[in-house]
Amino acid sequence: MTQEPQFIWNGVSSLRYHIRLLEGLDYTVPEEVLQFEEIAGRQGAIPYSEERMRDIHKQIPIEIEKQADQTLPQQLRQIIRWLRTPRGYTKLILSTNPNYYYEAICHGGFQTTNETASWVDTSLPFRCKPVMYRLDGDLSRAVTDGQVLTNPESEPALPIITFRFSGTADGTLTVNGRQYRFARTIGAGLITLDSEKGIAYREGQVNISNQVFVQTDGYRPPVLEPGDNTIRFTTQLTNVQITPRWRAIAL
Repeated sequence: MTQEPQFIWNGVSSLRYHIRLLEGLDYTVPEEVLQFEEIAGRQGAIPYSEERMRDIHKQIPIEIEKQADQTLPQQLRQIIRWLRTPRGYTKLILSTNPNYYYEAICHGGFQTTNETASWVDTSLPFRCKPVMYRLDGDLSRAVTDGQVLTNPESEPALPIITFRFSGTADGTLTVNGRQYRFARTIGAGLITLDSEKGIAYREGQVNISNQVFVQTDGYRPPVLEPGDNTIRFTTQLTNVQITPRWRAIAL
């Protein structure tokens, strides 16, 4: 990323569309989702947490450099097509915080004025997930039995774990003392545990989630807690790789 103030959207720099970031970016703290129960005869309500946060809405201040070979409406139409493809959540990286990215959608409208100026100021509306991710957390790393992974953030991480399973006998993966058992009946092959999506599958898209994640205290995909996390596994598991997906509260 160059020194010019910019943002990266879906792998493309805003500078390609002659857009630069402006100062004045606001920080928005995500709202915790709570349900409140009113009880007759009791003062106040009883809050119940849904263990999640709501998306945040950010206005990104920008300036657009007008091009001599295009009208402003032509430029804006190109920008809109870029920002609205694809339709789902997409990586958004700001040069003001280049080591993290949001998962965001740009679906709202925006206005511009002053067509005679060389630069046009406006704000782009983004809806962002309530957590943001470290870029280095998207890097897969080989793990050995007994290795400790240190989560540098204050939020639990939901990793992607892959390994080769021999299928010659039952095997186990242990994360911070919590065991995940893989029966030999699953069969040999590449196994993927995607904690954020809450699914486990063998190559060929054979879903084994219920066999792996259902434990005595509920449905529990692996979690990397803040601080040190010890990873253990038996010899039936080889080539163990973890993409930790370190994350922080989005602001």
